[in-house]
Amino acid sequence: MSVNLRHRFSFIRAVVTLDETLQYTLDNIEQVVAKTNFWRRIEQAQLTSEQMKALDRLLDGDFEQGISSSQYQKVVKVSRATATRYLAQLVELKCLQKTAAGGRSTRYVVAS
Repeated sequence: MSVNLRHRFSFIRAVVTLDETLQYTLDNIEQVVAKTNFWRRIEQAQLTSEQMKALDRLLDGDFEQGISSSQYQKVVKVSRATATRYLAQLVELKCLQKTAAGGRSTRYVVAS
């Protein structure tokens, strides 16, 4: 392989790496802006520290398909009854919304 061709491949790899890095950075900025906007519209004084922790995890993208009651229970270390109550409060406060699936498949996602 000629030196010129190797330089072209190196340049192309550098451009691809730069493009991927920029896309990653833009995605992170978009997530931070969305998270900031969410917290600005929410009355945080009405939330418990457990609820805020779970919302932060959801906003960080830890639960792409939404969070289930059992996952919520494990994340914030509360009983099943408390998890159910906290999730219902978050829906009532319009922080979360239920997905279409019901019963044991019920998941909660950040309200838009």
